[in-house]
Amino acid sequence: MEGNTVAKIALQAATYAIDKPYDYQVPLELLDTLRPGMRVIVPFGAGNRRTEGIVLALEGGYPDDPRRKSILTVLDEEPVLDGEALRLALWMRERWFCTVYDAARAMLPAGLYFSLQDRWKLAPGVDREAAYAAAGRSEHARHIVELLFASGREADVAQIKEAFGTRSQSRPQAAAGQGHSHLETSASRVGDKKELVASLAIPPESHGPGHAKAPLRAPAVRRDRAAVRPRQRLG
Repeated sequence: MEGNTVAKIALQAATYAIDKPYDYQVPLELLDTLRPGMRVIVPFGAGNRRTEGIVLALEGGYPDDPRRKSILTVLDEEPVLDGEALRLALWMRERWFCTVYDAARAMLPAGLYFSLQDRWKLAPGVDREAAYAAAGRSEHARHIVELLFASGREADVAQIKEAFGTRSQSRPQAAAGQGHSHLETSASRVGDKKELVASLAIPPESHGPGHAKAPLRAPAVRRDRAAVRPRQRLG
């Protein structure tokens, strides 16, 4: 297949107003393995924020375009949705006014969900002097450099924002342009939620409404007994 291969991707970060298949360059090392229905991590927006997406289609023959961004990571070894499910997601977007990604995600079991974590890391060999030089005269940026060194040369984006505010994301990014730091994104599976349920470990009759030692327990016991009482058939 001549030219570049482009993946049409539905993005988690895209709101309904800007929801559409976005074009991303497929790196050479992924040409033989990437297929529609797989989830990927891609940069999105002016700040290249990492976001999850699902591949809707692959198309070849595209000319070179320096503005086209590339897929960063593939999250699945096999497609999690087949062609029919992807077409259903596109239909659901028009029917229920949701994004294609949200529709596709709703079809997945909870055990297949991913949570993304972004971390800024200082580049190997960068010392304090070089990092402070990259921070320039900005006291705000220098504080972030101190945080990176104090945290073992890396820190979560959420940690930086919590400590210094939402604008702090741009400070490590400015240093990254000089090769002093870089952003890494990791994905971890989100497990199924568990709900704890309490039940009586004694016969309900032993703590009935007339039990003198625990009068405040009686309403709860009555509700428990009502819940397990067999329903009577009418007529």
